[in-house]
Amino acid sequence: MNHKIAVIGAGGWGTALAVMWQRAEKDVTLWTAFEEESAEIKQFRENKRYLPGVLIPENLTVTSDAESALDGSEIVVFVVPSKYLGKVAKQLKEFIPTKARIISATKGLAEETIPPLRMTQVLQNNLCVVPERIVALSGPSHAEEVGRGLPTTIVMAGKNIEELREFLSTEIFRIYTSDDVIGVELGGTLKNPIAIAAGIGKGLGAGDNALGALVTRGIAEVTRLGVAAGAREKTFAGLSGIGDLVTTCISEHSRNRRVGIELAKGRKISDILSSLGMVAEGVETARSASKWAESLGVETPIISAVKSVIFDNKSPKEELQKLMTRTLKHEFE
Repeated sequence: MNHKIAVIGAGGWGTALAVMWQRAEKDVTLWTAFEEESAEIKQFRENKRYLPGVLIPENLTVTSDAESALDGSEIVVFVVPSKYLGKVAKQLKEFIPTKARIISATKGLAEETIPPLRMTQVLQNNLCVVPERIVALSGPSHAEEVGRGLPTTIVMAGKNIEELREFLSTEIFRIYTSDDVIGVELGGTLKNPIAIAAGIGKGLGAGDNALGALVTRGIAEVTRLGVAAGAREKTFAGLSGIGDLVTTCISEHSRNRRVGIELAKGRKISDILSSLGMVAEGVETARSASKWAESLGVETPIISAVKSVIFDNKSPKEELQKLMTRTLKHEFE
């Protein structure tokens, strides 16, 4: 079995996946929408902006030509920011082979509607394909570590995916399977605002006690919202739930955590994102998830507090104090 893989999006995560699979002797093409970016990566064999220090194998094809990237591809992995996923999918639709399996490795929500669309739904709508062809890939997986060949375990959710799991797993990239697409996607998406909250706590000088509480209460509200949206509760106890949440809340690699640290210093979100130079999906997710939870009557106090800090100019310190002084209750109410 030697299926051709097209990785769509040359950010940090897309580059890391392409490099990892190419090292495992797969036939991989990495596509970027930008000709200059493609030329730079090919010239230096490094993605200096998004994944510095990781060597791009010479036999990894990098291109900005969509038709050649997708020609003959049997696996198409979308790894572009949620904000642009629909546009890119629509742009590439005509070049994707009719039998190719589509993988979404993007974490986010399309906030134009309530309920917001998950990324597999965005792909389904813009590619006009049956949902059975689309797979979600999520879990604790920082690009910086995957690109450097460090052990990583992740979850793939969809139908008839056992052969795909076997092909895409490597000695350092272990894939588990699930049939709970909603839960796997929402676990990876909703943890991002919680990671921003972890960064705010870090920036305000809160300690390990607070971080432990935040992770625990965070997964509780992620689970509440996820179950209300149709996911299975047990999914959030797995890699795409608590596993991804813990990793994102504690890691120095986490962009969302970094955003929170800067918010605690009183910086404006526009300045933070500009200096970050990369997408932090938790920012927009905080707003869309907060609205969604409110429409469902689900309590998400941490996500709502993050939304208030980012979009309502509320004080991070005051929002933390509000969380600590909420009405006392039984832990599992």
